[in-house]
Order: sequence, then structure tokens, then C-alpha cells
Amino acid sequence: MAGDDFQRESDEAAIARQYAAWPRTRVMESIETRSDGWPSLISLRLAGMVRRRVVCALYESRQQDTTMGPHQDHWDGVIVQMRGAKLWRLWADPSGQPREILTQAGDVLLIPRGVEHDVATPQYSAHLAFAITDRPLTGT
Repeated sequence: MAGDDFQRESDEAAIARQYAAWPRTRVMESIETRSDGWPSLISLRLAGMVRRRVVCALYESRQQDTTMGPHQDHWDGVIVQMRGAKLWRLWADPSGQPREILTQAGDVLLIPRGVEHDVATPQYSAHLAFAITDRPLTGT
């Protein structure tokens, strides 16, 4: 019978070792071109509104994952929290204290280009990042 050799791992220590071997945060780039679902439609709609190319990425993080540290992006970001939660630290003034924002499933966060930010994962998290680039739409 096909699949007879499949055995689900139930040893919690073995599962923990397997998860430890994964990269900390998984990123799937260019979701807008890999899907005909709503992320693709949102990318197209945003692009039509702002007349700029919009790129979508999916970020999936485990509890306590960290990122590259404080950084700035060269695009305007529209973050859609899909599952779990993410703690965002945003510096409106680079010499000041960051503002902390916890996004939870269903929340949308706008991060203007050039705003320094950092992210932490207090629990499992999956979010979409729609990057509104400087590249104008062509052929429209």
C-alpha cells in the first residue's frame, strides 16, 4: 500500500531538534506573482492606486525569532498580520526612543520608507509585507 513507510514523528525532543535546524524566519518573496489569490489582487490594486510597482513577501517566524536588527527600507511598507503577533519598534526620530506596536492577526501597519524599525516575535507569526517601490508602472 502506498505510504506505508510514512510515520508521524511524535517524540517532542525530536520535533524540537528538527525545528532548531530550520532557518529562524522563513521568507517567501514575490507572492504577488506566485499566487492568484487575494495577495496578488491587493498588490495589483495598490499598484494601480499609487502608480508604482508593489512587491509582496510572506514572513513566517517562530516564537522568539529575531531579525537583522534595526534597519530602514527603501520603500513604503504595508504590513498585514495574518497569524500570531509581531512586536515592531519604530523610530520616528533616530535619536529618540522607539515606539512599540504589537500587531495581531487582522492588523495593518504602515511603515513609511526611511523609518528605522526592528521586529521581535513574542509568539508564532505570519505576516505579509507589501513593498511599494519607486519603480513606476510600465505599459499603463
